[in-house]
Amino acid sequence: MDEKIKAFGILAICGLVIAGILIWQGGMLSVEKKGYSEFGSGELKRFSSYNELKNFVKERSTGYDGSRGGLFTGETRTDVIESNAMESKAADSSAPSSAGGAQDYSQTNIQVEGVDEPDFVKNDGKYIYAVSKGKLFIIEAYPAQEMKKLSETELGFNQDYYGGVNDILIKGDKLAVFGTGYETVQETGIESAKCIVLDEGCYYNRNVPKTLIFLYDIADKENPELEENLSIDGNYVNARLIGDHAYIISQKEANIYLDDDEVLPMVSVNGAERTIPPSDIYYFDGNDQNFVFSIISSLNLENGNTDEKVYLTGRNGALYVSEENIYLSSYARKPQRESQEELIEGFIEEVLLPILPSEEDRKVEKILDDKASLRKKWEAIQKIIKDYSEGLSKTEKAEFDKKIAEAFTKFEREFNKELEKTTIHKIGIKNGEIEYKDKGEVPGNILNQFSLDEYEGNLRVATTTGNTWGGGSLNHIYILGKDMEIRGNVENLAQGERIYSARFIGERAYMVTFRQVDPLFVIDLSKPENPEVLGYLKIPGYSDYLHPYDENHVIGLGKDTTEAGLYQGLKIALFDVSNVSSPKEKAKAIIGDRGSESYALQDHRAFLFDKKRDLLVLPVSVAKINESRYDSYDEMPGWAYGDIIYRGAYAFNISESGIVLKGKISHITENLNEDRYGYDYEKEIRRSLFMDDALYTLSFDMIKANSLSDFSEISTLNLFEKKEIDRGEIIY
Repeated sequence: MDEKIKAFGILAICGLVIAGILIWQGGMLSVEKKGYSEFGSGELKRFSSYNELKNFVKERSTGYDGSRGGLFTGETRTDVIESNAMESKAADSSAPSSAGGAQDYSQTNIQVEGVDEPDFVKNDGKYIYAVSKGKLFIIEAYPAQEMKKLSETELGFNQDYYGGVNDILIKGDKLAVFGTGYETVQETGIESAKCIVLDEGCYYNRNVPKTLIFLYDIADKENPELEENLSIDGNYVNARLIGDHAYIISQKEANIYLDDDEVLPMVSVNGAERTIPPSDIYYFDGNDQNFVFSIISSLNLENGNTDEKVYLTGRNGALYVSEENIYLSSYARKPQRESQEELIEGFIEEVLLPILPSEEDRKVEKILDDKASLRKKWEAIQKIIKDYSEGLSKTEKAEFDKKIAEAFTKFEREFNKELEKTTIHKIGIKNGEIEYKDKGEVPGNILNQFSLDEYEGNLRVATTTGNTWGGGSLNHIYILGKDMEIRGNVENLAQGERIYSARFIGERAYMVTFRQVDPLFVIDLSKPENPEVLGYLKIPGYSDYLHPYDENHVIGLGKDTTEAGLYQGLKIALFDVSNVSSPKEKAKAIIGDRGSESYALQDHRAFLFDKKRDLLVLPVSVAKINESRYDSYDEMPGWAYGDIIYRGAYAFNISESGIVLKGKISHITENLNEDRYGYDYEKEIRRSLFMDDALYTLSFDMIKANSLSDFSEISTLNLFEKKEIDRGEIIY
């Protein structure tokens, strides 16, 4: 490569980074005018008055939304045996089958043993409990030949609110339903820009989100009885069940521009409303980009007792819950230093001045002392570097370029770690009581709940810093102690790639990064102060989800890819990690062509695995490329999409000897190639479960039971009765 071009390229890269920084002049770097995120510095405090809260939010909020993916992405460990807690409940005395039910049955695929996760379907070995289209269904599902609907209960979501039921949790004869409902509030005032009616007085409708919780007694399966009706301000985020207590996480915008009586969170229990006073709202004395009220509520499913704590935090990101702690994370971007001048001066000081000779150093320092804009200063500094570089001999230029490149790489790595941070709040939970413990901070962004794990008092966290589009992204694992301070780390893995999946299993971490190939990293965490990479495997494709198979194997679910990194069909892989320094892909299966999808890629609850049976069941949409469309190409282009030829569930036998498709089940019989409105979208299979030798698949409209031996149909139950109307539309 021509040395002048090479030197210019390095300067261009540096210039691009600085230019990107300067773009934020009106926002990210304007710390003297607006302030920026200090990520909750200081001690936990409580507000003394409403005005103090309002002024705090107004003065400390920078207003920039730095979240990636909204509320709790991925909606989401202990030893391998514990991590497989949901593969079968036959030997689990804590989850006995209902009388007369199956001896062996599956339950929700969860992350932490003893911490149940909500889903729209649950089962106890005899009954299936499901919510669909605002209704709660209780199905007597065992034996499969006699499957029948026992009750159909209209939920309150369809009465006073519009919205949707998200999840249910069950403990014995108690069932809790969770979701977000929206209350429509009519606002008046001609000054509003949102006014939609001008002739009879100006008004507009504002939709106020509410977390709605209904607690039912289901001892009588044919007549569930509503015992508790709770409403909490804000969006329902997620919940967990530990023992008798459900812990519910809600998030309400701290919108101080609403009327005073609408800013503070409100809780309603069976119609009795209570506003959380400022003196019961906890906060840290720092800035943030978007303040929200994070509301942690507990509900005793046995007696209906409730409690809640409210924390003013940054917008919530990934959520992780152990048996003793809730970890709330919030991501934000921030500058490395307190002002624009300090940022540029730091870049010059760390990268350029140690390399430039003293004469050029003085020129640069003179420019820095000038009162010109930062952009003008950087342009002048670039010219100094370019003139100096072009005046060097070929050998000197090569050495200069190398020093610049190495120094720039080091600076960029550290800069990105300071530029973006994730704050993690540790909140203790025990027998329904909620107590804030501590907070920590790690560089980068967290992908989902599987990027966090609590083990022997430590919290392990996998993050990504930087952007893949610029090739500057890096991946890291941090270990935080009980005090939430970083004890150890493994940093700067897989430059130019980002984390696609992570799984912590005992004293190891498995992490998949991707840009063109799929590196599976095996990382030893047995020494928290000194974790290290044991080995890695690079193969085409990537895994969006990792699941333990046994002590020496991990299942990966994701996409196959071309050598250029274009994703293709679904890919299931079984990784052999018995030799940690040299993991191998023991078996794999490719499903369909580009365009094939599975709900399990984004939602681990759709992933059904049972080790005793070597059974893996996935909901799938299978695409097949029509090769005649690409006859003009010498070979099939990697970007070619297929047409959907199948929607349903695939059941596999998965073992070290291979991954074999054993059966297919579908709730759809026609119009597979149409878009979502051209076929019965609500018959797409989204979950599966088994009771003894029957496999049950669930869509919004139907439950179907098939034999696990030959996958022949046993019985089918339609949840809704259909009738035709004159327009030919189907209604319920």
